[in-house]
Amino acid sequence: DKDKNVLLVKEWRLAWKREVLQVPGGVYNGKSAKGRLAQAHNELRDEIGMDAKNIRKIGSFCLGSTMKCQFHSYLATGLFPSKKNPDEYEFVKVVKMPFAKAYNLFTKGKDPAPASTLATFLLAKEFIK
Repeated sequence: DKDKNVLLVKEWRLAWKREVLQVPGGVYNGKSAKGRLAQAHNELRDEIGMDAKNIRKIGSFCLGSTMKCQFHSYLATGLFPSKKNPDEYEFVKVVKMPFAKAYNLFTKGKDPAPASTLATFLLAKEFIK
């Protein structure tokens, strides 16, 4: 938002046996850029109850050369309420904090950061001045 706050999600993750803070995200199995963008809007509505006037792709990355898994990171601005009923198995807490605080939290290693969240913040820093 205009105050450079970010909306993150905190979800229980079995692997860590606790809640993990991360960027909103989801899975899209198609190959079309238009489909990925539609999925980004859907995930915002599903996980944080908002949609965005503008969503800009800020980068893509993979976890490693031995895994065929690609992530696409987006920066959403101009958020507005657009609630969608969450999936029945999804229990998400929305966390709002200043971008700089979240960036430091994820990049200083104080808390385990999912690779997709860490990469998204590193990419977003180039676009958030």
